[in-house]
Amino acid sequence: MLHSRHNFSPQSIPTPLHSPTSHPKRSIFSRRFPTMAFCPACRTLMKPVPDQGDEVCPLCDSLPSIQNENSSDVPGRNGLFPFEKVRKGQEDLLKDARIALGDGRHLLANAPTGLGKTVVALTASLEVALREDKLVLFLTSKQSQHKVAIDTVLLMNKYGPRLSAVDVISKQAMCQLPEARKFSKAFYEYCNLQVRTKSCPWSVRDCGSVAEFASQKTMHVHQLVQLCKRFGVCPHKTALKAAARSHVLVCDYNYVFSEISQQVLTRVERDMGDLIVVVDEAHNLPDRIRSHLCGDLSPRYLKKAIKECRSYDKALSSMLRSVLTSFLKILEDREGEEKAERAEFVDLVVKAIRRASRTELSLMDLVAHLEHVGEKVLKDGGSSTLMEMANFLRNWNVMDDGMVRILTHGKNQKISYKLLDPSILSGPVFKEIHSSLVMSGTLHPLSMYADLLGMEKDRTSFGQYPSPFPKENRSIVVTPGLTSLYSRRDERMFKSYADSISRIADRLPGNLAAFFPSYDFLRQVRSRLDGWKAKPILAESSSLTKEEKNAFLVKLKTFKKRGGAVLMAVLGGSLSEGVDFKNNLLHSVVVAGVPISPPTIENKALMDYYSQKFGREKGFEYSFIYPAINKVLQAAGRCIRSEKDKAVIFLMDERYAQDRYSKCLPDNYDFIVSGDVGGEVERFFGRISSRQKEIAEVQAT
Repeated sequence: MLHSRHNFSPQSIPTPLHSPTSHPKRSIFSRRFPTMAFCPACRTLMKPVPDQGDEVCPLCDSLPSIQNENSSDVPGRNGLFPFEKVRKGQEDLLKDARIALGDGRHLLANAPTGLGKTVVALTASLEVALREDKLVLFLTSKQSQHKVAIDTVLLMNKYGPRLSAVDVISKQAMCQLPEARKFSKAFYEYCNLQVRTKSCPWSVRDCGSVAEFASQKTMHVHQLVQLCKRFGVCPHKTALKAAARSHVLVCDYNYVFSEISQQVLTRVERDMGDLIVVVDEAHNLPDRIRSHLCGDLSPRYLKKAIKECRSYDKALSSMLRSVLTSFLKILEDREGEEKAERAEFVDLVVKAIRRASRTELSLMDLVAHLEHVGEKVLKDGGSSTLMEMANFLRNWNVMDDGMVRILTHGKNQKISYKLLDPSILSGPVFKEIHSSLVMSGTLHPLSMYADLLGMEKDRTSFGQYPSPFPKENRSIVVTPGLTSLYSRRDERMFKSYADSISRIADRLPGNLAAFFPSYDFLRQVRSRLDGWKAKPILAESSSLTKEEKNAFLVKLKTFKKRGGAVLMAVLGGSLSEGVDFKNNLLHSVVVAGVPISPPTIENKALMDYYSQKFGREKGFEYSFIYPAINKVLQAAGRCIRSEKDKAVIFLMDERYAQDRYSKCLPDNYDFIVSGDVGGEVERFFGRISSRQKEIAEVQAT
């Protein structure tokens, strides 16, 4: 029985189609779709022919009855695909995805913007899931893409069988406890404690009926949260319980590629082999996995931990002070970075705690002590630094291979660790899951991502799909004589970049976005444009807020009507990757330089590791060249977002024309080399204007 804290009547929730306990585990698929069949030739979902009792494959046209007068009235002409026609390019991706997922394989798909990847991915994965009793996990790091995925399922429901999808974000973001927002890394320990001690009022309430309703009515995550608030139940717990009876779970990468995956599997009542995984924007996945297993410890953080435990455990406080003293000794009077060794830091900590406690304690004894006292802090409602320190020490000591550990001196004193090899986490996942579709518009080269993610060669296929946008709507120009090489960064070079950008903007009928390797490079070029007043300049700063970013978009829309403006931002930032400049908001993109990462200890360690694993050439390309090229492709793609958009892309570094870099660009990146940047703008838009006039004349006749 549901009880609402807001007088929300349980009768407003429709009676469940079935009792969650009256059917065996995972029987929902065969129960909900008892007459579904799939074409034995192409694995497409069979479609009923009205009034005939037959079923037909919409791809193979295997029954002549499909040609009767009623056939055009059958919605969803291509299996679960919700549109009447599959566009060119979509058809190949849909076919490849159906075959790969149906065969229990992995498909790496480089599918450009505008192809309609989401609807294809959900169509193919759901057809296989329905046939083989699997659960589709649609993984995306963007909440905006959560909405697209849920909207797609809702659209599919209009024209086909009833499908259910659950949308879930992080547990902390969905939590209704007022104190949830004050935690950083220790939130999950706090949540587990609240659940274990039955102290969370949202968790203790039975969410079964709400979950049952949620499993039958596809909702966006904010709608699910509001429903759970009305009944006083935990939204995250309810969402995963609902997912156990649903067809699709839309969630973040870490629901599969992190240590919480086992908890998620338990909640959704599935094994790894029951999952069909769709990874959206998959070019981000290796770095997301790497960043998940990382951590750092600073003297400032240690002091905070000492202060926190002083009133709880004086012995622990004394041990941490001893660790701090030893830590500061290895940090003092030095600058820069150096590699740290796992065993050496463990030895430093162990000697320090033994000196303070006068007992033979081990590192894991300290971890247990930190967790014990940290739990007391959490019970009292505090945000426990001790818990976070315990996590750091535990992870520091896990392994040597595939990790880099760094000691940083100077102003930002700290010791840190980071995962180098994402396949340590992702390889076992891809080996165990049923199948996957790993897709992005900049998944280049496909073979590199298969290597980085540890995907089995005999189970992995590659798919390269053409852009649906007209080739003549884009021109790519490499400019000679300009480079962002550190050895050539001087007054003359910065001035040359500024002059080239101003010449482009002077001839451009709209907005220009110029992207730079770093904020410093941006500032250097920006300062050389102080005397140029032809168009307004909007420059990104490192402290740019979400509100300021949105304000930039509003200003660009306004300036577009007045002749345009110049947006200056960094490569790899939110403006170069996380913003959709719709309706031809940009008429040109300048990529100023090659965003090669600096040769830090971490980047050198990554190159050394990949060189040892994949060979010297791939080691350099995987760690430096291709990550830079990926940033370039993301930024360059900001200006062409639909088949109507038209723009000139300038790759403003002579290295793009050199074999070492040009071979790393996609095959469809046909460029010309020209220093006449203003002339190239005039010629391109002149061709566009002439073509539009020809079309208008033909239409008039």
